[in-house]
Order: sequence, then C-alpha cells, then structure tokens
Amino acid sequence: MSKVIESLSKEDLSVLTEWDELPLYLMKSANNRSDDSKYNSVSFSHVIVPRWKEWGEPFAVNSNLYYKVHEILSIFCESQGIKKPSNIFRCALNVTVPIDGEYIADAHVDHPFPHHLVLIYLNDSDGNTVLYQEEYQVGSYTKNIENMCAVREVSPSKGKILYVEEGLTYHTARPCTEGYRAVLVITFN
Repeated sequence: MSKVIESLSKEDLSVLTEWDELPLYLMKSANNRSDDSKYNSVSFSHVIVPRWKEWGEPFAVNSNLYYKVHEILSIFCESQGIKKPSNIFRCALNVTVPIDGEYIADAHVDHPFPHHLVLIYLNDSDGNTVLYQEEYQVGSYTKNIENMCAVREVSPSKGKILYVEEGLTYHTARPCTEGYRAVLVITFN
C-alpha cells in the first residue's frame, strides 16, 4: 500500500528549510552499476543515517539533522496511525540534476527485508517517483524496468510525502529535466 500526503504542515516543513546549506557529497552511481553508463547517473547526497545492511552494521547518526528528521517522522507516523519508528535503516537527503544523453533508471528496493519507506519532497520539480507492481525477489535489489508494470507515479512538490507501507515494492525516480530534485529518503520499521 502507498499513500500520498499532499503537504507537511508549514511548521514541520520549516524544520527542513535550511537543507540547501548542508554539505552534499557526490554519489558516482545512483544504481550501483558499472556495466553501462546509460544505467548510471550521478547524484548528490547528505547521509543522515548510513544504509543499514542485513549483516548487522550498527545504527549510526551521521548528521545533526537526524534529530529534526526523527521528530518529523514521529509526527508523521502519529498523524497517519503508523506505529512509532523502532529503527531507522537509512536516511539521506538526495539531490539529482539533469543529465545529458539517454538514462534508464533501474527499479530498486532499499533493503531486502520488510520496512516502511517515506519520501519527503523538498522542492517543486519533475523527476517523478514510480512504484511498480513487482515485489522484491531474493538477491535482486535492482531490476530493469522494461518489462515491469508501473502502478503509481508521484510528481514531486515541496512538502509532499510519499509513504510506502511495504518497502519491498520496486520503485525508481525518473530523471529531472531542469533545475534539481531534492528528496529526503527515510526507511524504518
């Protein structure tokens, strides 16, 4: 199940208004592929909580923004009747920019285990998020989208939240064509 909440309250969104003053780091490959450049695009990220791996890396806070984000996530969960987060598996502010040439974004899952996914869009942009019908298959973190069935497409707008209850649904972001696309990604249980 996925749900779109049209906007955070102005008070909640104000906590994130200074995100554009944070250091962003180059991510050379959005899809962790090295086989073909049309499957790779660069992006920039401010990692708040590094991605938790199934082999048990300990939870780590990588940015002081964590405390603001945790507060917003708790408020969001309470307002939607979602159990308060027990574990945050990943939290990052991701920024993508237009790229030249052909780009095919693989669909992916963030973790190979059950989790919730929240995307908070931080600006108005194109670069829609696409959810697919297919569920995670063991060992297949990414899948080529050519034969997949899209079931929902969400356009980014400042303050909009996409909540995916079962994060094992494949999803991707279409590339933005102008400006930039900024999204806060949070995975948790």
